Amino acid sequence: MPVQNLSPYLHFDGVAAEAIRLYQEAFGAKAVTVMPYSDMPNNSFSEEQRKLVMHSELSIGESALLLSDKMPGMPPREGGNGEVLLNFHDAASLQKAFDVIAATGKPIMPPHDSFWGARFGVAVDKFGVWWSFHSPRDAA
Repeated sequence: MPVQNLSPYLHFDGVAAEAIRLYQEAFGAKAVTVMPYSDMPNNSFSEEQRKLVMHSELSIGESALLLSDKMPGMPPREGGNGEVLLNFHDAASLQKAFDVIAATGKPIMPPHDSFWGARFGVAVDKFGVWWSFHSPRDAA
């Protein structure tokens, strides 16, 4: 199977840091990664926006919960704040799955080589479910 694993991804409107603290208290979550928008290269965000959470990973038991604040300037998401992140073993499998979802849905961010060293893309399926596609950049 080309999918390695999947993870829920929640998006917030400026309160991701607060959500992280709540999940740490409620679930014993451990912050594996918390990356602010200030880490994004060549950004033109305000000082307040630069403090928002661009990406975070929480370890809860044996699972990972990913979350972030929506990108500054982007409208709120239709259909809620959830997303499913699919981790692929290789970029070819990622592209194939992305193409199938985007063909009847809506491509949001075509797969590309990201600044954090992975291949990454986002599409919404015809049912309104948001999917993130992630693989190693150098995978065949």
